[in-house]
Amino acid sequence: MALAVASMRWPPRGALLLPAQIAPLRRRQQHSGGRAREPRFATTVQALQERARPDEQVSNRQLFARLQPDPRTMERLDMLQLGSEKQGRFVRRRWFRYDEPDVKLPHIHFFAGAKSAASFPAATLPEVGFVGRSNVGKSTLVNQLCGALAARVSDRPGLTQQLNFYTAGDDFHLVDMPGYGFAYAKEEVTQAWLPLIEAYIRQRPTLRRVMLLLDARHGIKAGDRDFMDLLDRTGTKYQIVLTKCDLVHRIDLAKQHLLIARQTERSRGCVPRVLMVSGRQRTGLNDLRKEILHVCSLGQKYLATHKKKELAAQAAYHEQLRTFNDTARSSKGARSQEARSSEGSRGREARPRHGKASARDKAPVRDKAPARDKAPASTTRTARSSDGSREPRTRHGKASARDKAPASTARMARGRGPNGHG
Repeated sequence: MALAVASMRWPPRGALLLPAQIAPLRRRQQHSGGRAREPRFATTVQALQERARPDEQVSNRQLFARLQPDPRTMERLDMLQLGSEKQGRFVRRRWFRYDEPDVKLPHIHFFAGAKSAASFPAATLPEVGFVGRSNVGKSTLVNQLCGALAARVSDRPGLTQQLNFYTAGDDFHLVDMPGYGFAYAKEEVTQAWLPLIEAYIRQRPTLRRVMLLLDARHGIKAGDRDFMDLLDRTGTKYQIVLTKCDLVHRIDLAKQHLLIARQTERSRGCVPRVLMVSGRQRTGLNDLRKEILHVCSLGQKYLATHKKKELAAQAAYHEQLRTFNDTARSSKGARSQEARSSEGSRGREARPRHGKASARDKAPVRDKAPARDKAPASTTRTARSSDGSREPRTRHGKASARDKAPASTARMARGRGPNGHG
């Protein structure tokens, strides 16, 4: 009887269920995979929309402008000169920069490629994988880490169509995976990439960490969110790396870093530290190299003296930064003091508070001679020369009508008679 009861199908086929019985059944189907599970993470756009109040209608650009970046992140970006700067014409530029000590990795070169799980090389060394959307800069980043053109790069998404393994001697392996999302490749080829990546993640026992690369201009998109969910389900340790940071303004990069860091807090397998790099400017690569060495348990071998050099370089940078800020403050104070002293010396000649000169502060008009010092009007208009003849010109440079010679006198002077005839 117990076996018969246990083997009975519930609910029976064709049975009518009450509303109280439907809700537990739906929850059970959802947990068992009968329905699509809601994603744990949110895209960057969804994270912005979550910050809006229910009763307001604002754009994503306005919501992004409201964000206040972390001051420590801004200080780090200023020190590394990561991200483009918004500077005006009259902003003082720094004459110094952070002299960051380089982290040297062993020689890295390509040694194997795999298009199926059966062609994976033997798992003998710790491995660090690089994955992300197509054309996010995976191969470029691998070349920058290697210090040579070990991987092929292209502007067309989808050039990497297999798992490429790079070896660093007897220390570790780097794995460049195909990108997910849009790619210039056949559909049957792109559809085989994600199962290949998932098989590698699930079956590889020496995989220490996956570096998930995100474009700093776009943040987390739908494909990135789904892949983060896959890494969480498989229990894989991963870390976010923002690429192409030189194409984003510095303050916007700090805001993007804040949004992504808050999303990673929801994950069980994500490392909370978000890295930022620029392959074009080769900035931020030392932090990524240090992470790789620590993950592969090689910190003692390659980073024994690096910490002391880094602390000394940071101390020198902060000392120069204090000098820069002090000189800027002193020069500004000297200019304001000079302006106040000049305003005090002028007294009433100073400009009013509205920034425009008043009528009485303007330059005075040329003083006119008093009436008793002026010459008579007739003398002014008809000044006489030394021989007693009249000067026909007035102050305007033209002779007046009464100062002109009579017409008869002018005719006689030209040899004509008073009647105009010769």
